[in-house]
Amino acid sequence: MGSSHSSYPATRARIFLAGQDGPPIYERIYALYKSFYGKKAFASGGHIGVYLFRDVYVRISVPHMYGEQAFDPLDAVDFTDLQRMVVQSSLSQAERCIDQVLDVLDIQYGSHIIKNPYKGIELVDRYIDYSRLHLHAAAAILTGGYDGRGAVQSALLSTELALKAAGAALGLTDDQLRERKQFGHDTLKLCNFIAGKIHTFDVERVKAVVDRQPKYVLNRYEASQPSPQVTGHVVMGAQYILSEVVRSLCEWDIRSQGVVKFSRKYPACADGR
Repeated sequence: MGSSHSSYPATRARIFLAGQDGPPIYERIYALYKSFYGKKAFASGGHIGVYLFRDVYVRISVPHMYGEQAFDPLDAVDFTDLQRMVVQSSLSQAERCIDQVLDVLDIQYGSHIIKNPYKGIELVDRYIDYSRLHLHAAAAILTGGYDGRGAVQSALLSTELALKAAGAALGLTDDQLRERKQFGHDTLKLCNFIAGKIHTFDVERVKAVVDRQPKYVLNRYEASQPSPQVTGHVVMGAQYILSEVVRSLCEWDIRSQGVVKFSRKYPACADGR
């Protein structure tokens, strides 16, 4: 104790502290760490998304839930009290918002329960993971008050990677998916390849979303970029496409659990459905 040297090697213990009403020393440790690192360093949230409320981008934050819990989908949206009141006063607005919340929930929870024969395919997991990554970037840009044009490329990349995850699930290799003469950045060609091969995949709705999105390569160089309203729909469309791929590969979704009773309203198919 009195010596500054020791014959024993230094060791460090990693302790994960969680919960409430622990010993006072826990609170002192938390206070010390928070004073140095800040609260965001302790965040352990799930997938984040975005909802376009009129001309305002609002963040969707998926909670971590275990077991069975009552959950209001609108609680996941970072509305002000007035914004929430306006959304709840319009059935169509509320349904469109809830569609987006359920998509984000399906991405968060469905990504971890991919079913056979798609389970364990490294390329599927990788593409879904990267698609989520780009959606995180898009949501952070839009809801962080930054230039929304930066979210467009992230959303388009997310769409491409989501569809390539479905292609990989159907046996396409990394080289085939990357090869420009086969698929490259052609998301519509990917949709046509997937059509009919995964029976739960809503290819008509996905193709309608893809048709409304800017072309990835052209968008990088064009002088004019999508308006804030269009940008919001591009990102929400990408959220939908990834969620549709995940639902199709895990054959499970939040809506089927009886969370809501209405059918999907957003995004619409080409025929308006």
